Amino acid sequence: MELVKTIQTVLDDYRDKIILLLQGLTVLAALMTIALMIQVGPLTLFAFMTVAQGLLLLSIVVCMIMLVTQRKAVQEERYGPGQVIFNKGDKGDRLYVIVVGEVEIVEGEPGKGERIIGKLGAGETFGEWELITNSPRMAMVRSRSGVTLMSMDREGFDALFAHLPPIRKMFEKLIEERAESQRKARGSAR
Repeated sequence: MELVKTIQTVLDDYRDKIILLLQGLTVLAALMTIALMIQVGPLTLFAFMTVAQGLLLLSIVVCMIMLVTQRKAVQEERYGPGQVIFNKGDKGDRLYVIVVGEVEIVEGEPGKGERIIGKLGAGETFGEWELITNSPRMAMVRSRSGVTLMSMDREGFDALFAHLPPIRKMFEKLIEERAESQRKARGSAR
């Protein structure tokens, strides 16, 4: 996707300046923390709770983006209609975000009683379960239409998952919702 390429270009062009900025933000947050320890008061407490923690969070997020894009952990992938993105049993090594198009999740073997158990469209993700559980792919996923995906490798996902609790909570909730819908789908198919 053009957005990822733009981010990578900006990070490559301004890497040294961004690192210097991140160091400055971290030092500023540390100084605000020291000020709070020296003089506890409503103003310093407010500054710490809002500004210092915000600066630290911003530094962490930008640093994670730099690490992920520097390693080329995020890639754009394109598939034509009916192309298999991965098969059941494949190694679960990437998370996918659908940018454009639609995919279907298929149980069974092609031509031998396959069954579509789900459809996903733009803005939705798939492949996270195998990254979290370190297990092989549970089903085949193929494109329903021409599809553009952004994929992230295991190391990039692990870094985001480990250091950004809101991301972790979002994926945990998504996994719970998908597990529940699969239980319901299997229950109604019997």
